[in-house]
Amino acid sequence: GNKIFHKAVAEATIQVDRRTQKILIDKDKFDVSLVEPLKIKADSESGGELTYKSSNPDILTVSKSGKIKPVALGEANVIIMQKGTEEFRPAKKTVAVTVRMPNNQERRQAAVDWAISIAQDDSFAYGTGSGAHRYGCYFCGTNYGPNMKKKPSAKYTKTYCCNPFVHAAYAHGAMDETMLKVCQKGSGVGLSARSFTKYGCWTKLGKPGYDQLEPGDVFIREGRHASMYCGDDYVVEAEHEGWGADTIVYHKVGPSKYNRCTYVMRYTGE
Repeated sequence: GNKIFHKAVAEATIQVDRRTQKILIDKDKFDVSLVEPLKIKADSESGGELTYKSSNPDILTVSKSGKIKPVALGEANVIIMQKGTEEFRPAKKTVAVTVRMPNNQERRQAAVDWAISIAQDDSFAYGTGSGAHRYGCYFCGTNYGPNMKKKPSAKYTKTYCCNPFVHAAYAHGAMDETMLKVCQKGSGVGLSARSFTKYGCWTKLGKPGYDQLEPGDVFIREGRHASMYCGDDYVVEAEHEGWGADTIVYHKVGPSKYNRCTYVMRYTGE
Protein backbone atom coordinates (compact mmCIF):
# COMPACT_ATOMS: atom_id res chain seq x y z
CA GLY A 1 0.00 0.00 0.00
CA ASN A 2 2.79 2.47 0.85
CA LYS A 3 4.58 1.78 -2.45
CA ILE A 4 1.47 2.71 -4.44
CA PHE A 5 1.01 5.86 -2.32
CA HIS A 6 4.62 6.99 -2.81
CA LYS A 7 4.44 6.34 -6.60
CA ALA A 8 1.28 8.47 -6.90
CA VAL A 9 2.87 11.29 -4.89
CA ALA A 10 6.01 11.16 -7.06
CA GLU A 11 3.98 11.33 -10.30
CA ALA A 12 1.88 14.19 -8.95
CA THR A 13 5.04 16.06 -7.98
CA ILE A 14 6.47 15.69 -11.50
CA GLN A 15 3.21 16.98 -12.96
CA VAL A 16 3.13 20.02 -10.68
CA ASP A 17 6.79 20.83 -11.28
CA ARG A 18 6.44 20.85 -15.07
CA ARG A 19 6.66 24.32 -16.56
CA THR A 20 3.99 25.99 -18.65
CA GLN A 21 5.15 26.36 -22.25
CA LYS A 22 4.10 28.53 -25.16
CA ILE A 23 3.76 27.71 -28.83
CA LEU A 24 5.72 30.39 -30.62
CA ILE A 25 4.34 31.88 -33.84
CA ASP A 26 4.58 35.33 -35.43
CA LYS A 27 0.82 35.89 -35.64
CA ASP A 28 -2.42 34.07 -34.91
CA LYS A 29 -4.42 35.26 -37.94
CA PHE A 30 -3.69 34.55 -41.59
CA ASP A 31 -5.31 35.63 -44.83
CA VAL A 32 -4.59 33.40 -47.84
CA SER A 33 -6.01 33.12 -51.33
CA LEU A 34 -7.62 29.94 -52.62
CA VAL A 35 -4.59 29.21 -54.82
CA GLU A 36 -1.92 30.06 -52.23
CA PRO A 37 -0.38 27.31 -50.09
CA LEU A 38 0.84 28.55 -46.71
CA LYS A 39 3.50 27.10 -44.45
CA ILE A 40 2.93 27.96 -40.79
CA LYS A 41 6.23 28.61 -39.06
CA ALA A 42 5.73 27.68 -35.44
CA ASP A 43 7.87 26.30 -32.63
CA SER A 44 7.44 25.27 -29.01
CA GLU A 45 9.38 26.50 -26.00
CA SER A 46 10.17 22.90 -25.15
CA GLY A 47 11.52 22.20 -28.63
CA GLY A 48 9.14 19.25 -28.80
CA GLU A 49 7.41 18.17 -31.99
CA LEU A 50 4.25 20.01 -32.96
CA THR A 51 1.10 18.50 -34.44
CA TYR A 52 -1.43 20.34 -36.61
CA LYS A 53 -5.15 19.87 -37.15
CA SER A 54 -7.73 21.68 -39.27
CA SER A 55 -11.03 22.60 -37.64
CA ASN A 56 -12.75 22.29 -41.02
CA PRO A 57 -11.10 20.15 -43.75
CA ASP A 58 -13.77 21.35 -46.20
CA ILE A 59 -12.15 24.81 -46.03
CA LEU A 60 -8.50 23.86 -45.60
CA THR A 61 -6.29 20.92 -44.83
CA VAL A 62 -2.97 21.01 -43.01
CA SER A 63 -0.04 18.61 -43.30
CA LYS A 64 2.04 17.11 -40.51
CA SER A 65 4.64 19.81 -41.11
CA GLY A 66 2.13 22.68 -40.93
CA LYS A 67 1.58 23.31 -44.64
CA ILE A 68 -1.91 24.66 -45.27
CA LYS A 69 -3.72 23.76 -48.48
CA PRO A 70 -6.83 25.89 -49.11
CA VAL A 71 -9.81 23.89 -50.38
CA ALA A 72 -12.70 26.38 -50.47
CA LEU A 73 -13.54 29.95 -49.57
CA GLY A 74 -14.33 30.53 -45.89
CA GLU A 75 -12.82 30.56 -42.42
CA ALA A 76 -11.29 27.78 -40.37
CA ASN A 77 -8.84 27.31 -37.53
CA VAL A 78 -5.57 25.45 -37.41
CA ILE A 79 -5.01 23.91 -34.01
CA ILE A 80 -1.33 23.52 -33.12
CA MET A 81 -0.47 21.19 -30.24
CA GLN A 82 2.57 20.01 -28.34
CA LYS A 83 1.96 17.00 -26.11
CA GLY A 84 4.40 18.01 -23.41
CA THR A 85 7.74 16.79 -22.12
CA GLU A 86 9.19 15.86 -18.76
CA GLU A 87 9.97 19.54 -18.22
CA PHE A 88 6.99 21.24 -19.92
CA ARG A 89 3.22 20.83 -19.79
CA PRO A 90 1.22 20.21 -22.99
CA ALA A 91 0.35 23.32 -25.00
CA LYS A 92 -2.17 24.32 -27.63
CA LYS A 93 -2.47 27.31 -29.95
CA THR A 94 -5.37 28.19 -32.26
CA VAL A 95 -4.64 30.07 -35.48
CA ALA A 96 -7.45 31.63 -37.51
CA VAL A 97 -7.22 31.35 -41.30
CA THR A 98 -9.41 33.11 -43.84
CA VAL A 99 -9.39 31.66 -47.36
CA ARG A 100 -10.34 34.39 -49.83
CA MET A 101 -10.86 34.70 -53.57
CA PRO A 102 -7.51 35.11 -55.37
CA ASN A 103 -6.80 38.09 -57.59
CA ASN A 104 -5.66 37.67 -61.19
CA GLN A 105 -1.97 38.11 -60.40
CA GLU A 106 -2.16 35.37 -57.76
CA ARG A 107 -3.93 33.07 -60.20
CA ARG A 108 -1.30 33.67 -62.87
CA GLN A 109 1.49 32.89 -60.41
CA ALA A 110 -0.33 29.77 -59.24
CA ALA A 111 -0.56 28.60 -62.86
CA VAL A 112 3.18 29.15 -63.27
CA ASP A 113 3.98 27.26 -60.06
CA TRP A 114 1.79 24.33 -61.12
CA ALA A 115 3.36 24.17 -64.58
CA ILE A 116 6.89 24.24 -63.16
CA SER A 117 6.03 21.42 -60.74
CA ILE A 118 4.86 19.26 -63.66
CA ALA A 119 7.96 20.11 -65.70
CA GLN A 120 10.16 19.02 -62.81
CA ASP A 121 8.29 15.71 -62.42
CA ASP A 122 10.00 13.20 -64.73
CA SER A 123 6.92 10.97 -64.80
CA PHE A 124 5.30 13.47 -67.17
CA ALA A 125 6.19 13.62 -70.85
CA TYR A 126 5.35 15.45 -74.03
CA GLY A 127 2.88 13.62 -76.25
CA THR A 128 1.20 14.29 -79.57
CA GLY A 129 -0.19 12.56 -82.64
CA SER A 130 -1.16 8.94 -81.98
CA GLY A 131 0.54 9.01 -78.59
CA ALA A 132 -1.86 11.21 -76.64
CA HIS A 133 -5.13 13.03 -77.05
CA ARG A 134 -4.38 16.41 -78.59
CA TYR A 135 -6.55 18.36 -76.13
CA GLY A 136 -6.22 16.09 -73.13
CA CYS A 137 -5.34 16.48 -69.46
CA TYR A 138 -3.96 13.74 -67.26
CA PHE A 139 -5.69 15.00 -64.10
CA CYS A 140 -9.08 15.17 -65.81
CA GLY A 141 -8.63 11.73 -67.36
CA THR A 142 -8.87 13.15 -70.88
CA ASN A 143 -5.23 12.70 -71.96
CA TYR A 144 -6.38 10.20 -74.58
CA GLY A 145 -9.86 9.85 -76.01
CA PRO A 146 -12.18 7.03 -77.11
CA ASN A 147 -11.58 7.86 -80.80
CA MET A 148 -7.86 7.22 -80.62
CA LYS A 149 -6.85 4.12 -82.59
CA LYS A 150 -3.99 3.40 -80.21
CA LYS A 151 -3.82 4.31 -76.55
CA PRO A 152 -0.48 5.33 -75.09
CA SER A 153 1.57 2.68 -73.34
CA ALA A 154 1.48 2.54 -69.55
CA LYS A 155 4.81 4.36 -69.53
CA TYR A 156 3.37 7.39 -71.30
CA THR A 157 -0.10 7.98 -69.91
CA LYS A 158 0.97 11.20 -68.17
CA THR A 159 1.33 13.35 -71.25
CA TYR A 160 0.70 16.89 -72.47
CA CYS A 161 1.25 18.77 -75.67
CA CYS A 162 1.82 22.51 -75.65
CA ASN A 163 -1.58 24.18 -75.53
CA PRO A 164 -3.38 21.68 -73.23
CA PHE A 165 -0.43 22.01 -70.85
CA VAL A 166 -0.95 25.80 -70.55
CA HIS A 167 -4.69 25.24 -70.27
CA ALA A 168 -4.31 22.65 -67.49
CA ALA A 169 -2.07 25.05 -65.54
CA TYR A 170 -4.93 27.54 -65.37
CA ALA A 171 -7.50 24.84 -64.67
CA HIS A 172 -5.62 23.05 -61.87
CA GLY A 173 -3.03 25.58 -60.72
CA ALA A 174 -5.02 28.81 -60.95
CA MET A 175 -8.28 26.94 -60.25
CA ASP A 176 -10.23 28.94 -62.81
CA GLU A 177 -13.71 27.40 -62.94
CA THR A 178 -14.22 28.03 -66.65
CA MET A 179 -10.88 26.55 -67.60
CA LEU A 180 -11.53 23.55 -65.35
CA LYS A 181 -14.87 22.78 -67.04
CA VAL A 182 -13.24 22.92 -70.46
CA CYS A 183 -10.34 20.80 -69.23
CA GLN A 184 -12.75 18.16 -67.91
CA LYS A 185 -14.34 17.95 -71.36
CA GLY A 186 -10.97 17.39 -72.97
CA SER A 187 -11.52 20.30 -75.36
CA GLY A 188 -8.61 22.49 -74.37
CA VAL A 189 -7.43 25.90 -75.52
CA GLY A 190 -6.01 25.93 -79.04
CA LEU A 191 -3.26 27.83 -80.81
CA SER A 192 -5.10 30.97 -81.91
CA ALA A 193 -6.24 34.11 -80.11
CA ARG A 194 -9.87 33.21 -80.78
CA SER A 195 -9.54 29.87 -79.01
CA PHE A 196 -8.45 31.75 -75.87
CA THR A 197 -10.68 34.82 -75.94
CA LYS A 198 -13.89 32.87 -76.52
CA TYR A 199 -13.71 31.92 -72.83
CA GLY A 200 -13.75 35.55 -71.67
CA CYS A 201 -10.95 35.27 -69.12
CA TRP A 202 -8.17 35.95 -71.62
CA THR A 203 -7.00 39.12 -73.34
CA LYS A 204 -4.85 39.37 -76.43
CA LEU A 205 -2.01 41.82 -75.75
CA GLY A 206 -0.31 41.80 -79.13
CA LYS A 207 3.46 42.11 -78.59
CA PRO A 208 4.19 44.36 -75.61
CA GLY A 209 7.77 45.21 -74.68
CA TYR A 210 9.70 42.32 -73.21
CA ASP A 211 10.05 44.21 -69.93
CA GLN A 212 6.24 44.52 -69.72
CA LEU A 213 5.63 40.79 -69.62
CA GLU A 214 4.28 39.21 -66.43
CA PRO A 215 4.60 35.66 -65.08
CA GLY A 216 1.74 33.61 -66.47
CA ASP A 217 1.63 35.35 -69.86
CA VAL A 218 1.29 32.89 -72.73
CA PHE A 219 3.44 33.15 -75.84
CA ILE A 220 1.52 32.04 -78.92
CA ARG A 221 3.21 31.12 -82.15
CA GLU A 222 0.09 31.13 -84.29
CA GLY A 223 -0.97 27.61 -85.19
CA ARG A 224 2.26 26.05 -83.95
CA HIS A 225 3.11 26.43 -80.27
CA ALA A 226 2.15 27.83 -76.85
CA SER A 227 4.51 28.40 -73.93
CA MET A 228 4.21 30.15 -70.57
CA TYR A 229 6.47 32.96 -69.40
CA CYS A 230 7.63 32.54 -65.78
CA GLY A 231 9.62 35.73 -65.25
CA ASP A 232 13.39 36.29 -65.11
CA ASP A 233 13.83 35.03 -68.71
CA TYR A 234 12.39 31.57 -67.90
CA VAL A 235 9.71 29.73 -69.86
CA VAL A 236 7.85 26.50 -69.07
CA GLU A 237 6.49 24.48 -71.99
CA ALA A 238 5.67 21.07 -73.43
CA GLU A 239 7.61 20.89 -76.64
CA HIS A 240 9.49 18.74 -79.20
CA GLU A 241 8.29 15.83 -81.28
CA GLY A 242 8.11 12.25 -80.05
CA TRP A 243 8.21 10.95 -76.51
CA GLY A 244 10.52 11.61 -73.62
CA ALA A 245 10.36 12.54 -69.96
CA ASP A 246 12.56 15.57 -70.52
CA THR A 247 10.27 17.30 -73.00
CA ILE A 248 8.12 19.23 -70.57
CA VAL A 249 10.72 21.77 -69.60
CA TYR A 250 11.33 24.78 -67.38
CA HIS A 251 14.31 26.58 -68.85
CA LYS A 252 15.95 29.93 -69.31
CA VAL A 253 15.54 31.17 -72.87
CA GLY A 254 15.62 34.98 -72.67
CA PRO A 255 14.02 37.20 -75.33
CA SER A 256 14.73 34.67 -78.09
CA LYS A 257 11.58 32.66 -77.32
CA TYR A 258 9.51 35.84 -77.18
CA ASN A 259 10.87 37.08 -80.50
CA ARG A 260 9.55 33.95 -82.22
CA CYS A 261 6.01 34.26 -80.87
CA THR A 262 3.19 35.95 -82.81
CA TYR A 263 1.45 37.57 -79.85
CA VAL A 264 0.85 37.26 -76.11
CA MET A 265 -2.31 36.13 -74.28
CA ARG A 266 -2.84 37.26 -70.68
CA TYR A 267 -5.21 35.78 -68.13
CA THR A 268 -7.47 38.60 -66.90
CA GLY A 269 -10.09 36.68 -64.93
CA GLU A 270 -13.79 35.99 -65.33
